[in-house]
Amino acid sequence: TGDVTSWLDRTLTADFLLRASRPRVDMSEAHSIPDKIEEQLGSIPGIESIDRVSFSVASVNGTAATLMVRELSSHNDIPVDIVEGNPAEVEQGMLSGEAVIGTMIASRMKIKVHDTMRMEVAGISHSVRVAGIVKEYTAGGLMVIMDRDAASLVYPIEPAQVFGIRCSPEATAEVGTQLQTLCRDQGLIFQSLEDLRDLVRSMINGLMTRLWLILIMALIIAGFAIINTLTMSVIEQTRHLGMLRVVGMSRLQVFRMFLFQAMVLSLLALLPGTLVGVLLAYLITVSFGGVAEYSLTFAVHPLLLLCYVASGVLLSLVAAALPAIRAGRLKPLEAIHQE
Repeated sequence: TGDVTSWLDRTLTADFLLRASRPRVDMSEAHSIPDKIEEQLGSIPGIESIDRVSFSVASVNGTAATLMVRELSSHNDIPVDIVEGNPAEVEQGMLSGEAVIGTMIASRMKIKVHDTMRMEVAGISHSVRVAGIVKEYTAGGLMVIMDRDAASLVYPIEPAQVFGIRCSPEATAEVGTQLQTLCRDQGLIFQSLEDLRDLVRSMINGLMTRLWLILIMALIIAGFAIINTLTMSVIEQTRHLGMLRVVGMSRLQVFRMFLFQAMVLSLLALLPGTLVGVLLAYLITVSFGGVAEYSLTFAVHPLLLLCYVASGVLLSLVAAALPAIRAGRLKPLEAIHQE
């Protein structure tokens, strides 16, 4: 999730986005923005640059992909999240007609930096040099990114489908108000950078909330299992508990004994379970590269694991309280005579 957020911050530098239609899985099917809109944008003071973004259906070495073109010359820093390649060389290469490709294409096609790939757009095929490999989540990562001016020299480029508008900091609020009015009058979709980030954060938070709910449900089920196990232990040890009470063990000592049993049981389960969980997480991470065709970095967070173990022990002690209280309340003579 942090990877998605950093990618968004790195690749999206516009203050406002204008679209003619809502985003789709196949971005090439998005509607184009009418030419008259750009003329009207020129009359709004405070706009520093407009990044005209277009998406086209492409084929890379016979594999379906999406070509995204952007006006890179209007950016101070190239708006791509580079995984492989020197940033200065990538920027210079893209401005001269080279392309960057997503990690998915690079993995699937075994393409490396400085390799040449055959890309076809609208029936026109050319050899394109790869300036770098980037992290890209749009279109499932099957994305090729080029500079608009350089790409238009060899391929028929679609009209702009998204306008990324950057404005001066002091005019941001005023420009946003005028753009909202313009979009309302022309039937366009207006979205600020903060709105988009909030949307992505809400999606990520929704995913994280579901994962935490699954974890909490697992802990609750484990708590009921502990209660059941210790309750059966109390029933099976009833006569022994009666003998212990007769020889002088107090209720508090019986209570402590069952809490200690719960702690031992929890540690016997949690410590191996933690090691097995880390091993499974590692295997899932490794196998993910074979399924999704790009790899994830495996990382262990000792503090998080320690919190999980401590939470498990605490849960065991809380779950053991009811059986321990029941054991402490047993009457010695009745317990001795119980079959």
